[in-house]
Amino acid sequence: GYDFSNWHATGGPLGQWDWKGIWAFRGTGYMAKYIDIPVSMVNEETTLGLGIQDNENEIYVNGKPVSRGIIKGPRKIKLPAGTWTEGRNSLVVKFRQMADPSWYGLGVQGGPADLFVEGGGMRLSIANDWKLMPSFASPHEYTHSSNNVGTSIYNAMIAPLVPYTLQGVLWYQGESNAGRAYEYRQTMPLLINDWRRLWKDTIGFYITQLSSFGADKSANEGSNWAELREAQTLSTALPHTGMAVTTDVGNPNDIHPTDKLTVGKRLALAALHTTYKKDIPYSGPVLIGVNYERGKAVLTFNHANGGLKALGKYPYLKGFEVAGDDKVFYYAKAEIEGNRVIVYHPKGMIPASVRYAWSDAPVEANLYNGAGLPAGTFRTDDWPGVTSSGQYESILKNILIK
Repeated sequence: GYDFSNWHATGGPLGQWDWKGIWAFRGTGYMAKYIDIPVSMVNEETTLGLGIQDNENEIYVNGKPVSRGIIKGPRKIKLPAGTWTEGRNSLVVKFRQMADPSWYGLGVQGGPADLFVEGGGMRLSIANDWKLMPSFASPHEYTHSSNNVGTSIYNAMIAPLVPYTLQGVLWYQGESNAGRAYEYRQTMPLLINDWRRLWKDTIGFYITQLSSFGADKSANEGSNWAELREAQTLSTALPHTGMAVTTDVGNPNDIHPTDKLTVGKRLALAALHTTYKKDIPYSGPVLIGVNYERGKAVLTFNHANGGLKALGKYPYLKGFEVAGDDKVFYYAKAEIEGNRVIVYHPKGMIPASVRYAWSDAPVEANLYNGAGLPAGTFRTDDWPGVTSSGQYESILKNILIK
């Protein structure tokens, strides 16, 4: 009968709690959820799958202990008939931080398929709608996790460099900021200008645009990563900056794609042109204007460098979407005319906006210039995005404002 409705909500228990809003806590923790069990499972033996949590666990169904101890690898726990009741059941798991690897802290490893209740010829997923709660009454501590603490990063890794000459910066970051992409429009220029103030020089700043990771959904579903890429593009309005587009060399299933060579070459082109004044192509096509003519959107680009091209296995452009005044997007046809791209919907809708590569993993987008450099994510509208309300912690925001 315990009410855990006010515990910390999370979509699913997989992953470290550090990334679910319970930062650096090390000690005992609980996770809980309600499960609706059909009558066909009540009088059957069932198997409870709880992912991987390599440490001592205590597992309770409706307040009664059903398992205790350490289970190596994926936890698949046999429960006797009569463990569950028809309708809503509570499942609570008490566990300590992972033993292997010990740095993992609280959290569950594995995949969504490792979280289930199975029996009576049915398999129910329990991968979502969990609640988390650290045990503050038990012995606990907070680990020093410097890779995500701003003052630690700055004082340990940036401040000591300030007395030394610096020609420029290659910046490859932004994944963990995607949920606050709209504020990245401010924080990225703030960082660039502050470092230039510290070094008393307009040092070059070359940004790696976020690669492809996650799902390739339509613009109607929104995209944190697309909005972060947009914020990175806006940051290049500052002088002596540049950007390497990398959506075509990413891996939707790996947040750390392995092709760093292409990334390095594209960053080098930006640095060679801007810092070292080499007259070379250094950017993919960049949108500079849009006109709406006779039911079509006419996009104009600079950095065509020998003409716009559709590269890859498809001989035509992909990755474009159009929306009318109702803001509902549809995949669109796009044709190259010199340094322009003509975008339209074959059913004749009147476009009010065009978006390109507007997803977490726009793997089909294939607009390039004659130098073989890809166009980055862009849109022609300024409609509110999915990260418009995402903000840093208020205390940090006040410090930035001051």
